[in-house]
This record gives sequence, structure tokens and C-alpha cells, in this order.
Amino acid sequence: MRLVDLEVLRSISYVAAAIGVCIAAGYYILNLRYTQRNMKTQLENMKATLETRQAQLFMQSYDNYNKDEFWNHYLNVMYHQEWTNGDDFWNKYGPTNPEANASRTVVLAFDR
Repeated sequence: MRLVDLEVLRSISYVAAAIGVCIAAGYYILNLRYTQRNMKTQLENMKATLETRQAQLFMQSYDNYNKDEFWNHYLNVMYHQEWTNGDDFWNKYGPTNPEANASRTVVLAFDR
């Protein structure tokens, strides 16, 4: 009688171990699915954030483009400077002319 009891207990322990392994495998699969879903959501959020930042950058550039100050500097650089060669340009609009430097800086910085 005692031998039967040991065999039953051994069988029950094997079944309990198998059930535990099945539960652990199920939990692992559910955890992987949950993690994959979260990663997909995070990727979508990162894409949305990137699009938002790109739109903000465009709007900041566009706002600067629409300011009268930018256009005054642009017209100053493009049409109100007269020079014949590089030396003439440097003498008239080089470091000694802060207004020309400011205009060039504003126009060149717009591209960035």
C-alpha cells in the first residue's frame, strides 16, 4: 500500500511540474505580446513626435521668412549693395560696416 502511495505522489508531482511549465510558457507568450504591442505604440508615438518637430521647425522658419525685418535685410544684401570686385566689396561691406554684416548674417542664417 505504501508503494502505491509513493507512485501516486510521484505522478502528481510530475503533473504539477508539467502544469507549472505550461503556465510559465503561457505567461511568457502573453508577456511577449504585450511587450511587442507596447513597442509598436512607442514607435508610432516617436513618429508622431518627429512629424510634430519637423512641422515646428518649418513654422519657425516660415515665421522668420514673413517678418519685415528679414525682408529689409534681404533687400539690403541683394539689391542695395554696389561693388565691382572683391576688394571693393570688402572695403565697403567688410568688418567695418556693421549694418552690412548684420544683414548678411540674418539672410545667411535663415537657411539653417
